[in-house]
Amino acid sequence: MRSVLVFRLSGIAAARSIQSTLLALPVAPVHIGGPWFIQRDDQPMEGLPRAAASQTTYREEWTIAGVLCGAALAVIATLHLGTSAGTFASVLACVASGSLGGFFGGWLAGRLGAHIRRGKVARERARLAQGEMLLVASCAKDARDSVKLMINELGGVSVEEHSDVIPGFRWA
Repeated sequence: MRSVLVFRLSGIAAARSIQSTLLALPVAPVHIGGPWFIQRDDQPMEGLPRAAASQTTYREEWTIAGVLCGAALAVIATLHLGTSAGTFASVLACVASGSLGGFFGGWLAGRLGAHIRRGKVARERARLAQGEMLLVASCAKDARDSVKLMINELGGVSVEEHSDVIPGFRWA
């Protein structure tokens, strides 16, 4: 499983030093993703990457729920509205409709979930003063504690931590 860590930073100088320190680590390409940065007004910062919606919203969780609900609803609709033409044809129709229903349900739920911000991140973003920013970093479970310690030593204050639903997989 991967963890997404969110930190509060005091300024752009701290952001640049943390970014260069994290990218200089030899294990960074494998174990650490990011860092990405968020300002209160959501404007891009010069030379600093912005956080994606999947890191600060419930997009992935809603996508997974949408796949399950869409597939279930499609299979139920196929069984209820369809006419049986034999066992093999019915099973094939249920598999096909479940796949399509899961695809469209996941797509729709992902779009809806991308509009729902994580509560702690949204509250911290609203409390940011001028010049402050949030840092979002993704890291492997075994590197989480060392990354947190390193960023805290460089001036970041830990705000939130959550685990990705699917290990090492990004929908966006």
